[in-house]
Amino acid sequence: MDRTAIIVVSICVILLFTWQPLLEIISPTPPRPLQPTNAPPAQVAGQTNAPAAGPLGQAQPAPVSNTTTVQPPVVLESEKLVSIPTEDSIYTFTSAGGLKTVALTRHKAKPCNGNGSDNHDVILMNNGIDLLVFSLDGIDDSEFDVVADRGIVTMVSTNQAGIRITKEFRAAPNYLLHSTITLTNPKTEPLELPQRKLMLGTAMPLQAGGRYPVWGAQWHNGADMEDI
Repeated sequence: MDRTAIIVVSICVILLFTWQPLLEIISPTPPRPLQPTNAPPAQVAGQTNAPAAGPLGQAQPAPVSNTTTVQPPVVLESEKLVSIPTEDSIYTFTSAGGLKTVALTRHKAKPCNGNGSDNHDVILMNNGIDLLVFSLDGIDDSEFDVVADRGIVTMVSTNQAGIRITKEFRAAPNYLLHSTITLTNPKTEPLELPQRKLMLGTAMPLQAGGRYPVWGAQWHNGADMEDI
């Protein structure tokens, strides 16, 4: 290797280790201004992923709540009650749109008193509960016309949306109650049917302390028994 080649290689090796300090001397980088910790990041020209600002005056969407709410039944100035008596129970219906109470006539509320003449109190199911059995939350909002005829109770109402609601109840032996609920649109134009909930009464755990692990419902579909 001649002298010229040795000089060129030596210069390349020196530049390899000293080019960055030399670059800072020739063209120093200006210091970046400090930003507060809670300030938004600086925008770079040509940046495409910056969040777009919403239109002026646009309201932010309200947070969605997962809480399930149930409205109380129709409030009446003068409640009308009708009953269906059977051998083992008495079903009492209200013009608010559902079954109010069920009296179990063969079961005393105070069994320790025996069956004396002063023991008239029987077990009342759904007693003191604001939610009526077979009421339609989200649909029922007006008073019902209630008629009892030969063991069949029929109640009819038209709610504020124009939907006609017909409920029919027929008592049967062995504590059975047959019910039919029909929603009819009497108008020529379609009506929007809002979200609704069918109330099926109250329940309690079979074990003391509320530790019963199984909850569900059971009904008969006309051919077989179904449960959840």
